[in-house]
Amino acid sequence: MLIKVNGTQVNEVFLSQLRASVDAQELNMYDALHRKDKNYRVFALSDLLNFVFGDRLSNTNSALNIQFSALDGYMVTASVTLLTEPGGYLVFEDLDVDGAENWENIVEERNNNPAPYYIVWTGEQQDPFDNEYPWPYQLREINLVE
Repeated sequence: MLIKVNGTQVNEVFLSQLRASVDAQELNMYDALHRKDKNYRVFALSDLLNFVFGDRLSNTNSALNIQFSALDGYMVTASVTLLTEPGGYLVFEDLDVDGAENWENIVEERNNNPAPYYIVWTGEQQDPFDNEYPWPYQLREINLVE
């Protein structure tokens, strides 16, 4: 995954690095895009963002946002404050499918495969259809922007 600050690449982080530095957990949730309960291996989104951006997240002199970019060119931006709320997770493995490289396609989105990373939310108000909480999949890049 590419890590950028204000559009300039500062790092490329691989799953092996994330697994060595950020606590992974199993998550069972109702996934509204799949329309059923799913089991995932995830990182808490706040832990992931703290790992990749560190002290840059505490810059109180400006409004900080995170922009997520997907393999198909889709981009979505949300505030760091919103993204560090409890309930956000970065999925890196679909435990309902055999093999770590295999993922179940998202039915709502013309059967798209959400790999390699997918952001989900578990709170009642963190719905994928209200456009406040981003649920990007096929995530390839995270950009911290002011």
